[in-house]
Amino acid sequence: MTTKHRLLLITMILGCQVSVIAQSIQNLTVNLSDDQSLMTVNYDLLAESDDSETYDVTLYYVTDEGEELLAKSITGDIGTDMKVGTGYKVEWALKQDLERYQGNLSMKVKAVQTYSPVKLKVINNFKSSYKRKKPKSIELIWARGGWKPTDEIFVDLYKKDGTLITKDIASAKQSAGKITVLTPRQKGKYHFALRDSKGFISKSTPDFKVKKGGGFFKTVLVGAALAGGYVVLTGLQSSTEDEPNVVESGSQDLPAPPNF
Repeated sequence: MTTKHRLLLITMILGCQVSVIAQSIQNLTVNLSDDQSLMTVNYDLLAESDDSETYDVTLYYVTDEGEELLAKSITGDIGTDMKVGTGYKVEWALKQDLERYQGNLSMKVKAVQTYSPVKLKVINNFKSSYKRKKPKSIELIWARGGWKPTDEIFVDLYKKDGTLITKDIASAKQSAGKITVLTPRQKGKYHFALRDSKGFISKSTPDFKVKKGGGFFKTVLVGAALAGGYVVLTGLQSSTEDEPNVVESGSQDLPAPPNF
């Protein structure tokens, strides 16, 4: 006994299920072979925020009764961790899944986001310059995306020219949403960058400068008996990159006070 498949109407339903960040499936087309044994689905998977996003893409068919069933006998551009792209093609051997079904079919393509790169959103307590002897805390806050909450987010320190100075200076779970780092103690021009568990480096902080503290003068009093009074000598204290050195006036031979 042969089974007759009466597909009276093929319609398209665009169903996009996303996690946090919106995306779109566009240019969806469906074609059925003359013997109604093979259906070809073409689509473009476009991201809203970043082309490095990935998605789990599945194909469903909806019966006249409203029952939504997964198309299993499929090949082509579909499955887990699909990258953003255009011209995707899926072939469905529908007779292997439909068995004795007779009626109309609607097709539904679902895309669930599985990865979205970390995005630096807010920088608190940020300044264009800092003193090397007084490291300051900078709070980095990122926008949550479609990656796993348990994924690690790392912070790396770079020179202004892009040279990596220190890797993994701090880390936190993605679900924390923020992390605090200290400015470096060496003078120079730097920026911080966030990096996720897949190695994606987000937009970094603006460049900032670490400079040594300015020099200052300190008065040093040296007393010497002279005619019943004192001679006041001053010495210079200068600030260096290490501990400050105090330079005092050298000893002097003063004339003996006169006898009266």
